[in-house]
Amino acid sequence: MKFEVWHKLEPTFRNNDVAELGRTFPEGFVHVANVETAHVGNVFPLTNHIDKPWTQNQGVTMLSTRPVRSTSVGDVYIHQRDEFGVLGYTIDMIGLREWGYRIERKKASDAD
Repeated sequence: MKFEVWHKLEPTFRNNDVAELGRTFPEGFVHVANVETAHVGNVFPLTNHIDKPWTQNQGVTMLSTRPVRSTSVGDVYIHQRDEFGVLGYTIDMIGLREWGYRIERKKASDAD
């Protein structure tokens, strides 16, 4: 499975307000990498500097040309993106919190 890794531009290292995140994402974030892995629980260790820079980990495709920090509390993983919206996870103080938002389709009468 592919996960997009988004870092907060100004990290607060605090939990996100999920309702606010659903209204504003991706404002205030930068898409730094994509990670291919079988389970969302693998994304965190793959995007942290442990025994080597995480940018060298297998399954990680870097998108940023600038140096990046380890993934931390307040950052976001996107798991699914389609015409209906986004399904993702925010990194909390303890574990992950699933979130998402749904894009409302315009009715044909609203298109005028």
